[in-house]
Order: sequence, then C-alpha cells, then structure tokens
Amino acid sequence: MKIARCHAGHFYDSEKYKECPFCRQEPRTKNPAVRTDMSSYTRWEEAARAADENRTVMDSESEGLLTHMYVTGWLVCVEGPEQGRDYRLRYGFNQIGRSHRMDVCIFEDDGITRGVHCSVVYEKRKNQFLLVPGQGTLTWKDGVLVDQPAELLTGDRFKIGETVLEFIAFCRDDVKWEK
Repeated sequence: MKIARCHAGHFYDSEKYKECPFCRQEPRTKNPAVRTDMSSYTRWEEAARAADENRTVMDSESEGLLTHMYVTGWLVCVEGPEQGRDYRLRYGFNQIGRSHRMDVCIFEDDGITRGVHCSVVYEKRKNQFLLVPGQGTLTWKDGVLVDQPAELLTGDRFKIGETVLEFIAFCRDDVKWEK
C-alpha cells in the first residue's frame, strides 16, 4: 500500500486509485425527513449526528470504491472530554479530527485539529489496521510519538490532544467481510 494525500487533505492508497476517491464522490443529497432546525441541539450533538450518519453500511456509486462500507472495528474514548463514547471504523482511511466532516469526530477536545489529526486505516488485503499520523499534529501510541504508520492491534491505546482512544478490531485473524 502506498499512502498519498490529495490537495484537499484526504489520505488514500495511490496504488489502488489514480486520484483521490473521496474528492470524486458526489455530494450527499439531504434527506427531507431529517430535521434541519438544529437550534435546540448543542454543538456536540449536531457534530455527533453528522459524524454517525450512515457509518455502519454506506452505499457508494463511485467507480472504484467498495459497494458496501462495512464496520471493521471501533475506537472507544477511555480518557478525555468525550469519555465513554464509541466511534465506528470502516474500510480504508478513517480520518480523525474535530470537524463534523471527519469519519471520527471528537468535537469537544480543543487539542485535536479540525482537519485530519490522524487516521486509522483498515487494509483489506492484509486484514490489518494502521495508525497514520497527520501532518503537523502530535499522536502518541504507548507513550511514543508516532511519526510514521504504526500497526494497531485490539487493546492498543493512542492519545491525541487530551483524548485517549482504545482500538477494538472486528476484522481480525480469519474474521473479515467477503463479497
């Protein structure tokens, strides 16, 4: 796998895709049944709703992307402002940051960047997970600064900002989604 970063800041496998698959996707259409008046919600609730939308299974019509994006693992916040919250992981890059546009949105920790602070990558062929640091951000795994992709195993913890996340793999050993 060769990791590349596009002009918009997305990470992707450049051996698999000629151009960024995230930039090629059509914008999502708004569901008229979803309430658009968010004035009564807190900022965290609004970001959490946006971050969790269609995360377990998501259909994609973009050429070259997986038809179904199944859950591959989870992160659980064990320390920090969002302690007790869990986040679903899916195929490919799972971008982590404070923005609601991230796959994993940790909105309440100001020590985490709005853009891509780091990513957890699920690589289907090897059935493994990697922790990939962002550019200009600090990510620690087992008390050591992560400066290049590092393998993640169930039970591993990493720290970004004031948040400590524990990783739990669904896809592991002989467990993986087959098409």
